[in-house]
Amino acid sequence: MTSARCLKTCRTAALLSWSMVTDGHAFGLEKAGARVVPRRVIAITQAMIDINEILRNVPHRYPFVLVDRIIELHGQEKIVGIKNVSFNEYFFQGHFPNHPVMPGVLICEAMAQVGAILAHNARGGMSDNKVFVLTGLDKVKFKKPVEPGDQLRMELTCLKRRGSFWRMQGIATVEGKIVAQAEISAMEIAMG
Repeated sequence: MTSARCLKTCRTAALLSWSMVTDGHAFGLEKAGARVVPRRVIAITQAMIDINEILRNVPHRYPFVLVDRIIELHGQEKIVGIKNVSFNEYFFQGHFPNHPVMPGVLICEAMAQVGAILAHNARGGMSDNKVFVLTGLDKVKFKKPVEPGDQLRMELTCLKRRGSFWRMQGIATVEGKIVAQAEISAMEIAMG
């Protein structure tokens, strides 16, 4: 099997297994009996964005960069980012010392950072004097705790876009189970 064919097969298997976990609806798939059938395919414009590119798209720096990599980018409609949650994270020292749990507000912030990367990519990259700022969180729900050793997978889908204003649906999962979700609003502003 050629490496290109193997890569395509691996991607297809990963997407299909992920779609079965999420019931297929978020990725444009519909159930047909016990199978998952593609409804439509969204072109992937960039397969992966590493930490160096992330740092070019968000103004945050250590210890407040809460995205390790982008694993999917579907034009201006959808993005998927990963945060590897380590026991060494600064917030675990006090939240909570005997039972470390990632604060829900930081899960929301991580989703917002992934959304900012989507917005910056949609307009061609980050400008030196403009950043996306969080303007609102609605319908926020926390379903399960995020603990050291978890890999937080954040999927954001554009709900509405008007000028510099964005509204996105964010879903955070660990091992295919939803841990948090929110509707996130953000706006691009000039930094003084």
